[in-house]
Amino acid sequence: MSCARRVPTGGRRGDSPPYRTPFLRRLRVLWAWFTCITLSCFMADPYRNANEPGFNPAYRGTPPWDIGRPQAEFVRLEETGEIQGSVLDVGCGAGEHVLYLAQRRHEAWGVDSAPLAIEKAKQKSAQRGIQATFVAADAFDLRALGRTFDTVIDSGLFHVFAPELRPRFVASLGDALSHGATYLMLGYSDEDPGSGPPGFSPHDIRRVFGEGWRINYVRDARFEIVDVPGHKTKAWLSSISRQ
Repeated sequence: MSCARRVPTGGRRGDSPPYRTPFLRRLRVLWAWFTCITLSCFMADPYRNANEPGFNPAYRGTPPWDIGRPQAEFVRLEETGEIQGSVLDVGCGAGEHVLYLAQRRHEAWGVDSAPLAIEKAKQKSAQRGIQATFVAADAFDLRALGRTFDTVIDSGLFHVFAPELRPRFVASLGDALSHGATYLMLGYSDEDPGSGPPGFSPHDIRRVFGEGWRINYVRDARFEIVDVPGHKTKAWLSSISRQ
């Protein structure tokens, strides 16, 4: 069934409807073109722009992944002992996971390429009286931190990388993890048709984490977000150890 409205001609039988005159037809085409260009410029990605690092623009407000608490999956991992020793949260955002883990007596660090995210995380740390370390850093150059960790967690970073960038990220992870240490990653599933990053499959994980890594498991999970209708929530939770 068509959703088009009938437009009354307002004239004699046989007169052309107003929108069919050459001038108005051209005007409608120009308006449609202008609208499409405007939307593509300003709505393609409201969380990033080419003039700022990472997701810095998103932290002028509250992005949908900043739910004001740690993801339930990471709380469960800590409570069951899968998060061990010193911890690095790569792509830590506003710092909720780092602060939670510091309260649980872990030496906890967070890195993010967005200066505004790191600023918010430091403010929370001071306000709550929790000792933690936050650094504005590049996830592709974790060697620059000058140390390794027993656990690295990732809540929604890996899934934003295009496939051709993933090997660079995995190499950087190797510089931040001690031998035998574990990378715990929560990211969107490619099986979820909702809006958001395209996600990935278990096969993608196996392809990029090859020699020098052991995949302990990849299982179904849920990624909690601020209520955004139609956004992805289906995720994969992966445990991967450096050999």
